Amino acid sequence: MLTSEYENIFKNQVSHWWYKGMASISISLLKRYLPKNKELKILDAGCGTGSAMVYLKDFGEVRGIDISDKALKHAKKFGRVSKDSITKLNFRNNSFDLVVCFDVMYHSSVDQYEKAISEFNRVLKKEGILLMREPAFNWLISSHDLAAFTKKRFTKEEIEESIKKNSFNILKITYLNFFLFPLVLVKRI
Repeated sequence: MLTSEYENIFKNQVSHWWYKGMASISISLLKRYLPKNKELKILDAGCGTGSAMVYLKDFGEVRGIDISDKALKHAKKFGRVSKDSITKLNFRNNSFDLVVCFDVMYHSSVDQYEKAISEFNRVLKKEGILLMREPAFNWLISSHDLAAFTKKRFTKEEIEESIKKNSFNILKITYLNFFLFPLVLVKRI
């Protein structure tokens, strides 16, 4: 990802409607599916500049990882982070109750996204939960995708197939921003 894009994300991650909306949706899903009143061990896989770590702390102890030193420079302001690859995690089996991976596997630096999903399964505890979000549809590629070095956008079916291959039970899978889709389409055209 371009250095300027990390700076842009960090500068806007608290106030921009997109980041606020994604945080709100993620918190809602976590409250719905996570066990109540339990201090969880959480991995933010591909934590970027750390915006999710801020609200994930409400659910437990958060550990962020990313391969980018530029991203980690910002993320360390929000908690414990380290440099690591999502395709070869340096954690023991069954280490986490929750793994989140937001907008990471579409990057060109992730050469084997199915290996990442396998790694998430390995480090999750037996009853652990994986919460993922990835950009959809290659035909929606924008200038942000160019700055983020997008390799591919996903369809719901591609994600579902990869998740099932790795023995996950799917609780919910959806195109998250379905209601915003008409606005995005008009902007892209």
